[in-house]
Amino acid sequence: MATNSTEEPEKDIVSFNQALELCSIGYDEPTFCMYEIENRQLCLCHLDEEGLYMPDKDLHAPTKSQVFRWFREKYGLYHIIHCASKKIALFTITNMINEPSVHTDRHIETYEEAENACIDKLIEIAKQK
Repeated sequence: MATNSTEEPEKDIVSFNQALELCSIGYDEPTFCMYEIENRQLCLCHLDEEGLYMPDKDLHAPTKSQVFRWFREKYGLYHIIHCASKKIALFTITNMINEPSVHTDRHIETYEEAENACIDKLIEIAKQK
């Protein structure tokens, strides 16, 4: 019998802190999930007659793929997650404007941790621009 675990789908959504940082650099794309600010609870947005509805006081909670696409489109930043072995992942960020690439300076144990570290680095780069 299947259980209704939200653990697996939540792996595809950015963390509350990442959502907060993304909001601070202008991320405002429509998402299917949101974080309630007062309790950091991840929730599904609901549909009304006009489409997705999300209260203004809450945070967009995009999927990681939405975030990577947003950085490609807005900043020209592309990422690659490298799997060096089953237990080691690395990432590289490149910019299509002939700026130097950014590489991880440490080994990361899982692909998901590499994705999160990569998103954190993309946010850091965007804040510098």
